[in-house]
Amino acid sequence: MQTFETFNVTEQNKFGMASALAMTDFTKCFEPVLFLFGQSGVGKTHLLKAMEEEAVKQNAAIRVRYVTGAQFIKEYNDSVTYGEVADYMEEYCKLHLLLVDDVQDIVYSDDEGAKKMFMRLVTGMKAKARRMAVTFDDTFDSEDRSNELQNELTDGVVAFIE
Repeated sequence: MQTFETFNVTEQNKFGMASALAMTDFTKCFEPVLFLFGQSGVGKTHLLKAMEEEAVKQNAAIRVRYVTGAQFIKEYNDSVTYGEVADYMEEYCKLHLLLVDDVQDIVYSDDEGAKKMFMRLVTGMKAKARRMAVTFDDTFDSEDRSNELQNELTDGVVAFIE
């Protein structure tokens, strides 16, 4: 089981770890989006799984979902195929905390429908003061404001994990 207690805290990742832990405390205010980025294998997925575990441990009524970027795209396309997009999005809109691993799969996807739906989800969750944490297995240029979805995701707490 991946928990905060089993996460290897270093000087380089302690801000990301503290931010992830703070986001699971629903008794306190926190930015709606936590953006964790860094190379593959540095513990970003571990932090998301720990967040899932901690949020439910603190309050069993909290609705949390962990999903990968590729899984989100596949499920979205399945919902389009079966005419169930509204039901699909309704399930996401009920969440208090959404955890998306490898969000770069959505950000850089050629699937414009899935990208637009994810953007609607992000803005909707932010408007409702719901929380979202995402991981990004890549470096990104914070000065490049050309990717609207990436801009929306980095408009909150951004933590580099190494």
